[in-house]
Amino acid sequence: MVRTTKCLIRSRKILLVKPVVGGKKRLQWQNGNSIVSHIFELPVSQTYNVKQMSIDFDNIFQHVIPMESFRLKWRFADERYDKLPDQHLDQLKPLDDEAAKFLWDYIAKSNLHNDTPFKKDFFQTIDKARIFNGNEKEIKKWLYHRGLSFDKPVFLSWQQTDAMIVPWKLLIKYFDSFYYGSSDDLTVIDQSLNWALLFYHEDEIYFGTNKNFKPSETFADIDFIW
Repeated sequence: MVRTTKCLIRSRKILLVKPVVGGKKRLQWQNGNSIVSHIFELPVSQTYNVKQMSIDFDNIFQHVIPMESFRLKWRFADERYDKLPDQHLDQLKPLDDEAAKFLWDYIAKSNLHNDTPFKKDFFQTIDKARIFNGNEKEIKKWLYHRGLSFDKPVFLSWQQTDAMIVPWKLLIKYFDSFYYGSSDDLTVIDQSLNWALLFYHEDEIYFGTNKNFKPSETFADIDFIW
């Protein structure tokens, strides 16, 4: 969907056009990582069309925000919890509210979680893992064997306000920073939805795929909730 509005700033991403007193308008636009706001008196005779495109997977990277603005930044940049090296922290791409809502709605409209962990028959194969104290190496090995490319960008959705894009290899390496078992239901996908991960809030991980995949036997003797 494309909307048009009156404005003078044609080379910026317009975030807000709001009338104010005296026939003027307050414009808010993005300049790098900064949000600029200014009041203009717009001539009635001058109309400029500014395209405001709805979010999709082609432009979602335009909605990356600084880590300092991310609600869950403490998980990755606070020494009391975990402080990732700068070269890894720089590869995490937190998303703004609009993009987080897009991912949340995309997952909801797919009916992926109509059943727990996944809608019946959504995937051909479902594999499971259980997180225990001290089995971090087992979990990382289990995640590694999902067969995804290390550099593949994957989409993480915690809530409709919290989402991120990360390389698959960093999700493996720092899975216990991305996922807090007592509080999180974290969904990990790519655009295809040919596979998905659900980090369930009872320290269980579910992996669904439509590819030819042999489930792991590591947790075969564990009783799972689902």
